[in-house]
Amino acid sequence: MTVALETAQVPAAKPPRPVTELVRARPRKDVWPATGQSREEVWGRLAAEPFAPACDNNGRKFGLGLLLDWLTDQPGATWQERWLASGADDDGANWREIPLRWMRERGHEVPWRQESFFRAVHPALCADLIRPSLPWLITSSLRSSALVGMLAQHRDPTGFARLRERCATDPSVNTAAATRTAYRAAQILVAKGGIIADIVPGDVLELLDIEAELRGTSVGATHLFYRVLHNLDVFDDRAPATLRELRTGGQRTPEELIDRYGIACRPVRDLLVDYLRERQPALDYNSLDALSYYLAKLFWSDLERHHPGIDSLHLPTNVADAWKQRLRTTTKTVRTPDGRRITTEAPRINYRECLTPVRAFYLDLAHWAVEDPARWAGWVAPCPIGSEEINRKKDKRRRKSRWTPAPASVCQYCRSWSAVSTSDARTPPPCWPPPATRHQARRSPPPGRHWYASPRAGRRPPKCWPRTPSPDTPRSSAGSATRAAEFPWSPPTTTTSAPGCRPHHCCSSDTAATRTGRSARAPSERCSPPRSPTPG
Repeated sequence: MTVALETAQVPAAKPPRPVTELVRARPRKDVWPATGQSREEVWGRLAAEPFAPACDNNGRKFGLGLLLDWLTDQPGATWQERWLASGADDDGANWREIPLRWMRERGHEVPWRQESFFRAVHPALCADLIRPSLPWLITSSLRSSALVGMLAQHRDPTGFARLRERCATDPSVNTAAATRTAYRAAQILVAKGGIIADIVPGDVLELLDIEAELRGTSVGATHLFYRVLHNLDVFDDRAPATLRELRTGGQRTPEELIDRYGIACRPVRDLLVDYLRERQPALDYNSLDALSYYLAKLFWSDLERHHPGIDSLHLPTNVADAWKQRLRTTTKTVRTPDGRRITTEAPRINYRECLTPVRAFYLDLAHWAVEDPARWAGWVAPCPIGSEEINRKKDKRRRKSRWTPAPASVCQYCRSWSAVSTSDARTPPPCWPPPATRHQARRSPPPGRHWYASPRAGRRPPKCWPRTPSPDTPRSSAGSATRAAEFPWSPPTTTTSAPGCRPHHCCSSDTAATRTGRSARAPSERCSPPRSPTPG
């Protein structure tokens, strides 16, 4: 008798989604149905309810006509192309000057007409007529309440209702954080299209990164925004529960480290991946990440960008020299006093540190080719970087000179004297007494006063001696005899200080006179008085 056994089919667990897929934002489309409509179709949609009320008391229809006329005057086949061609998307905070100039040229100088033009932008964004970039939405100073209200009324009522309900039921979410969360969701819908259910984790990361770049810091409630969308089941089941987990995502594989930079030449990409695998056992993850940045981004991606089609490590002399010249500078974005952001070039401080991994890459290939010729011999090439180019001795000396403080005749600890210029570094400040008075004060300093030795210009003051246990107890005779034996040419000196006052390193006669042999100087009248002795 044969018995057939049925086994339950256990559903296989979903494999974890790669980190690169989770953090990838939706691409910005160039064409979609709404932006390709004619002017008559757009007017029929936006001039009627629900975008325009039946009673037009604020001139919204007039402003909509001005907006369509302005976009029609721009070159392009779609409304999105005309919007980009106008230059308003690139201006950000100053974009209003472009349509204002167009209206003044056509005689629309009345303030209410100009205001109706900008009021008509909200219905155009809500109707998906144009899709501005995220930087424009962040810096354009739109009325957040009007934009969120229109999107919640006309595009995604269910999504915004669930979002507000979730924020209202969470006791840790205040009113300001709930408003900011709704406005961030509206910004993503305007820039990417669709509804709240279409948002992916990459869209959230892209918006938050652009906010931090433009504002200079995180605006706030960033983790709350991601957590609320995750609790609404907007993301996939395999998306992490917190924003921090999404940003970290664990350690990337060598393939993911190299693929971040989009190398076009597949053989070179595979070579860099194999090289990272060989180096991986001897490196920690941060070092491996930095190595992929130096080789894939700063080295090969730069060569492919300036020399398309390159596929060999054997670089001609002019190509290697041009790459090293580009590597010497880096691009920085700075903000001007009027709020504009400009791009400038600055010298790269770690230029030689960027050359060292590339030279090691070439030398490792040559060394490994001896042991495994079939795998590495085909990539052996002359190294374009000489040993003298990675010598950092002179570079460290120059870097140290940049951090050397300017010479100043001032106590570096009590700051009682103002610094003087480099040319007058050996000239004492005007608050110092005459030389005769300074020498007399050195011989017999007044009770309860410090006296200071002038530090040599451009050199750090000498180290301080250990503090005397008690101000009334003199130093031991053995110590004085020892110093006298070591420095027979130095006259015996004493130090007088007030009770409870800790002598500075440059306020001690043993420090300044005994160790350096320089003359002492009296304290300045600007020097703060010593502290009062502690009772008991």
